[in-house]
Amino acid sequence: MLSVMKLSYDADERNGETTVIIARCLYESAIKVLWLCKTASAENFTRLIADGLKTELELKSEILAHVKKNGGVPVVIEKRMLDSIDKCIADSGLSEAEIIAAKKTPDLASMLTMVGLDRLEYVVGQRMGSHHVHGTWSSLWFHYIEAREDGTFDLRDKTARTDENEYLMALFVLRSLIAYVEYIVPTGDIAVSLVEMLTSVEDEIVRIYGETIGSDYDPA
Repeated sequence: MLSVMKLSYDADERNGETTVIIARCLYESAIKVLWLCKTASAENFTRLIADGLKTELELKSEILAHVKKNGGVPVVIEKRMLDSIDKCIADSGLSEAEIIAAKKTPDLASMLTMVGLDRLEYVVGQRMGSHHVHGTWSSLWFHYIEAREDGTFDLRDKTARTDENEYLMALFVLRSLIAYVEYIVPTGDIAVSLVEMLTSVEDEIVRIYGETIGSDYDPA
């Protein structure tokens, strides 16, 4: 979030194409925290950890196959990668068998449904951010291409300012923090105070946002 602030208010640059990618990362991480804390399922924590480690196991398998093909002795970089993968798996507390057996995590749209958010929040937060992460036509057109009247195009860069809507990703971060507090401290004065503080920040962001966008939600 601090990176977004820095990139947004750099006096010499416009970095809207960069901040939207960071916003997408913030959004996805916050939704996963919400999902973990609101479902409060030990299995879901295992699924999330195992989901990332399955790729590590696949990479390990490919490296070992390559080592075997070349006489059974790994080169330095292969040894370093294998040691790193083994340490990552060991620190997770899961065995390779448990990683393989674990169910895949739900997709982000399903997670949103599970935590009580609607499809529109998925479309806005995930799909729009995906354009800039994956390099779709929409992203190229919005940030890098200037259409001419004769049907040709000019290339452009550093012309997009950060859109006000991106700052709403902070609301998802705050929601995930509230869910985290309620998960680790379900009752008591500390929990109430923390939730009230986080909720007040959320309300203030919504108030400022309302002033910023003006009449955007009035009938057109």
